[in-house]
Amino acid sequence: MAWGGRRLRRAKGAHYAPGRLGSPPEEPWGRTDGLAKLTLAVLGGLGLALSLGPAAMPGVLALSLLPALLRPRLAPYALALSAGALLTALSLHHSLERRLTAAAYEEGEAILAITAVQGWPPQSAYAEVLAWRSGSSELRRVRRARLSLYAPLPLREGARWRMTLRLRASKGAQNLGRPDPERTLFARGADAVGYPKGPAWALARADPGPLARLRQYLQAALRPLRPEARAVFTALLLGAASPPEALPWDRLALLGVVHLFVVSGFHLGLVFVALRVLFALVTPGLPGRWLVLPAGLLLASYAAVTGAGLPVQRAWLGALLLLMALGLGRTSRPGRGLALAALALGASAPEMLLAPGAALSFFAVLVLLWPGGDGPGLRGLLALQGRLSLAMAAPLAAFFGWMPAWGLVVNLFLGPLLGAFLLPLGFGLLALVLLGFAPALGALQVLGDGVQGLLGFLALLLGRAAPLAPVAGLPLALAVLLALVTLTPGPPVVRFSAALGVMALLWPAPGLPPGTFRFTVFDVGQGSVALVETSEHRLLVDTGPAWGDAGASAFAAQVKPALRALGVSQLDGVLLTHEDRDHAGGLPAAQALFPGALLLGPGGEPCHRGRRWRWDGVNFAVLHPEPNPRAGQGNAQSCVLAINAGARRALLLADVPRFVERRLAGELPPQDLVLAAHHGSRGSSARVLVQRTAPRFVIFSAGLPSPFSHPHDAVVARWRSVGARPVQTGAQGMVRWDSRWPGRVRCGRAGLWWQWRPSEDCGGP
Repeated sequence: MAWGGRRLRRAKGAHYAPGRLGSPPEEPWGRTDGLAKLTLAVLGGLGLALSLGPAAMPGVLALSLLPALLRPRLAPYALALSAGALLTALSLHHSLERRLTAAAYEEGEAILAITAVQGWPPQSAYAEVLAWRSGSSELRRVRRARLSLYAPLPLREGARWRMTLRLRASKGAQNLGRPDPERTLFARGADAVGYPKGPAWALARADPGPLARLRQYLQAALRPLRPEARAVFTALLLGAASPPEALPWDRLALLGVVHLFVVSGFHLGLVFVALRVLFALVTPGLPGRWLVLPAGLLLASYAAVTGAGLPVQRAWLGALLLLMALGLGRTSRPGRGLALAALALGASAPEMLLAPGAALSFFAVLVLLWPGGDGPGLRGLLALQGRLSLAMAAPLAAFFGWMPAWGLVVNLFLGPLLGAFLLPLGFGLLALVLLGFAPALGALQVLGDGVQGLLGFLALLLGRAAPLAPVAGLPLALAVLLALVTLTPGPPVVRFSAALGVMALLWPAPGLPPGTFRFTVFDVGQGSVALVETSEHRLLVDTGPAWGDAGASAFAAQVKPALRALGVSQLDGVLLTHEDRDHAGGLPAAQALFPGALLLGPGGEPCHRGRRWRWDGVNFAVLHPEPNPRAGQGNAQSCVLAINAGARRALLLADVPRFVERRLAGELPPQDLVLAAHHGSRGSSARVLVQRTAPRFVIFSAGLPSPFSHPHDAVVARWRSVGARPVQTGAQGMVRWDSRWPGRVRCGRAGLWWQWRPSEDCGGP
């Protein structure tokens, strides 16, 4: 639909006079004035501070001022870059100073204001600490916390509570396949994480405000729907997160359409287009500038009602700039809205830009605005979508380590379907529900069920993950740069070469040759999950802990995404060492994901001494327990697995006690790697076994903080005394060891500045 207006010819060209309903013509995207260059310099400083952290800023400032000394014309831009970096670094440093650093839980009583609630019934919440009534001096620095609700509490946004909190450092499990949880927590401003303890008292309820009350009213209007249909429309229309059993977020991620089911710039743009059409139909004779105020207010209200997530804020600021230009009769370049949004958000809360959703949102819009010269029509759209998929591969590799294999196809189908049909119809039916038209609820139910069925069909047909190399630092920057080259008009050979460069940087590592194996221990807190890979086979050893009575498990939350990033699409076997909940809690989730995998241990084929097999030149042998009906029952009957390929050896001791270790020690040769028994408890790691095996590395699969103080200091010292280098999953994240390079391990904790313990050594002496 064209915007109205009339051309006025002048000696030096034409300008645009706003007519009935129009936007001014765009100037070339690449033309920038001095102010725009200064803005870009400030944004460059902002990006440097976010990438390198506050500690690196003195060196950055010194280097940034050097060009100004050599060429005085560059002084304003160097100062702008330095100002952006310095102000951002100061804000980040202030946020870091508030964070709780203790890994162990600290306890204190506080008065809280609930700022956000996730799930229904509430499963977690973000709270602002208004006052501390008791607690240590470090605990009293905490101003915002993320709370997990293990017991039901009727928390509502805006309410005030008095409760005792158990809080610890904002750390999380470090595994491939999902964004760094510590980065996400820092971006959300969480100074600590924990949970309420004991009784809680609701104080006088604070008024959440008219927009929050409106959001609650709209969500209540959809509550009569069944959970699956309600989840679809609360997510699509209102931006309310739903539990995974109602809306299959994992399925949406595999299809690459999560952004369509959270309120974002896509939805705000559709609302803006709807306002344009409505304004043209209702007021055909009014100038376009009359649209500015009502459109701005309605867009701001919708953004606030949906929670004003960062992508929505970015889109609203861009729309605001467009509306202001329309009202003033000025031109508006597409890139200005993006720069304004980044500058505004960076000035108010720069840590928010670290959130994966924010980075992906800004980069996606940058790619769409990049001058690509794809041409009009379907062919141009397909070319743009293809290059968009290639460009987005780099940040997806950095955050997740994989991307949807068929995301391009699914988005080409679902994007127009949702934008042109489902969203307008959903808004219309919701309006009818609010007016009391009961049949509209039935229509929403049918539509919601249809969407769920369509997603299930597409996931079955196209739900595949493409593993990517988990790039960071310079390789990531190079991949992004080459991706932008593929979008820039130029010789086809240059663009094709750049695309090949992106694929070369992001191509996953080749598979293992015969006669070698790779061993991975996942970070699942206080529990154990390990993966053994050979050239053509995969064996999962234990399935990690389960939580509560709702079927939640570390396997579903942590291991499943990591397996996807590792390219593990099938398992040949699951070895369950014994029935303890911290080892077997994720078995239902593992069997649902890999129904054809052979189960060894409790509930499956016997796992006892004498069982041996050979995969691709790698030997597996069960050393314990002896064949008996009680195999797998209790720690003393745990399955002990030995693996060797030539001279390379690994030993998995499960939870066996010392007397079993002493019995096994006499037949064990030196090892390269040992997964320590019982998470490193005081009653494990017999001295004779430690001396006989004398491994290069010993891995303790234990949380931090561990409720049982695992691994025990004396046990760690015992392993160190024979030259073994200890690695704890709770401190250093997911651990990977390859028999081709027996002298090194790789850990999930990469030592980035926002992480809880960035200096943690991985397998150091």
